[in-house]
Amino acid sequence: MEKQQIGLLTFYHVLNYGALLQCFALQETIKELAGNCTIIPYKCPRLTENDRLISFQKLNPKTIAKWISQGYGTYKKKQAFLNFSRKYLNLPKQMLWDNYETIIVGSDQVWNLTLTGNDYTYFLENMKCRKIAYAASFGEDHIPSYMEKRLINGIKGFSKISFREKITCQYLDSFGIVSSAVADPVFLPDIKIWHRLADQASTSRPEHYILVYCVEKSEEVFSYAYKLSRKYQYPVIYLNQNFFFKKKGFIYKRGASPIDFLSYIREADFIVTNSFHGTAFSILFEKQFASDALWHGSVNKRLNQLLSTAGLENRTIQILSKSSQIEGDSICYEAPQKALARQRAYSIEYLKNALGDSI
Repeated sequence: MEKQQIGLLTFYHVLNYGALLQCFALQETIKELAGNCTIIPYKCPRLTENDRLISFQKLNPKTIAKWISQGYGTYKKKQAFLNFSRKYLNLPKQMLWDNYETIIVGSDQVWNLTLTGNDYTYFLENMKCRKIAYAASFGEDHIPSYMEKRLINGIKGFSKISFREKITCQYLDSFGIVSSAVADPVFLPDIKIWHRLADQASTSRPEHYILVYCVEKSEEVFSYAYKLSRKYQYPVIYLNQNFFFKKKGFIYKRGASPIDFLSYIREADFIVTNSFHGTAFSILFEKQFASDALWHGSVNKRLNQLLSTAGLENRTIQILSKSSQIEGDSICYEAPQKALARQRAYSIEYLKNALGDSI
């Protein structure tokens, strides 16, 4: 009998560098372990609508302003993401759920119902296959009480459950749910994969530069980047889609491809970011960086957990800004890489055990 495919259900279709690259990384890791992996071509309606260039059903001053400010950059980025997906993702043309003996859900905030617009597809309700959750996330520490019963029942249907956040594992202990905290998928492949992709970039850039990458506008990030720029007399490259978010004195880059994104990080002299994956790839490429540790005024627990795991808690803007040296001490990556190697080994072993006889 022909072996059934292993399906991967995640956010592969959104215009977010981290989402697409974690999907690619997990696909490649599963392929290496089990010999096959197919991305299930399901697109969350809410997320798809959010990335639409313009919705004529929702024309109002806000959507028109968004289209004017982001239209060209979003179109360019969308084409680059589609090209990457066609070349590097194993995406079938049809969505045939019954083809899969095993479905892996994750990574990313696939269980954040506020984000997905109450999309329960990612809980695989009423599916008879083997269900595995890898580095899934609620996006919050706890499940809202009105969602609790259905979500807990859905999670209990998984044979193996893992999260990105340790605090979620601790929270689910009270429901008798055994789970593990594992590494984000971008840490699983050999670093050579990321270098090979970055080598393909064809972007023009200064010989030396500071890179700014934000998933949300951050005055702390901008201010810190300005200080570095003044000290070293290096230009600042700013990756962003929104024309209205342009910063005076920054080199504004719109519509960068996932490969460009990797290359911009790898070749930068210094990265300033409030992005989890901006921080993750800074660490993977062993770059000097600073991360904004706050999110809407509160501690960014996900990003801080990554820094703690790598022993790089002192690389937050909040700490570095108090240092006598703006950029802080140069990062020695020997200890962080050893710590991440241990987490990587644990996470791959988790996947091996979860896949079981599918390998």
